[in-house]
Amino acid sequence: PESSPVGRIWQIAIHSNPPSLNRGHVLKQLAYDVSVVRNVAGPIRQVSAVTNSSAEDHFDNLNVTFTTDSSALFAWYLDRSIVAHPSELKFHGANGDLVVQLSGDHACWHVPGEPLPKAIDTAKTFLESIPERLKPGANDKSWINWCQDLDVAETVPTSLRRRRSIDILDEPRTEDCLLYTSDA
Repeated sequence: PESSPVGRIWQIAIHSNPPSLNRGHVLKQLAYDVSVVRNVAGPIRQVSAVTNSSAEDHFDNLNVTFTTDSSALFAWYLDRSIVAHPSELKFHGANGDLVVQLSGDHACWHVPGEPLPKAIDTAKTFLESIPERLKPGANDKSWINWCQDLDVAETVPTSLRRRRSIDILDEPRTEDCLLYTSDA
């Protein structure tokens, strides 16, 4: 809500540092992070990716933006400057920012540092619920959601090659996705 310490959220960014810059590792990390996008902002409708890497086997940098049903812009960044933790989620709002970090063991998302200033009950409840909302839940373990996440991650090379946004179609999934995930 606008009354929260962060205010109305206008942008959400995931800064992620996969174990290597290998194309497969980066796209796998992106696929994992897509579930965060889906859980926070709803279904992904469109993907647009940019890089200045010319190598086919690795990325030096990569930025991906997602169009969702949310009014906030959602972006994913390959960020090699993050060393203490694998990912961080930044909520940019009208009144300030909130950073939530993924623990080094990937066990949970947490708000680092000092507690946020007191707010009205609804804002406090929302802010306190963010780490719980970002924990992997039963829905994130379903193969249908994983297939959707893989579909989104796999559009990145297409977006890069075509240099445009790619629409994500919400189509029924088949067992082919399950076979693909076992190879990943």
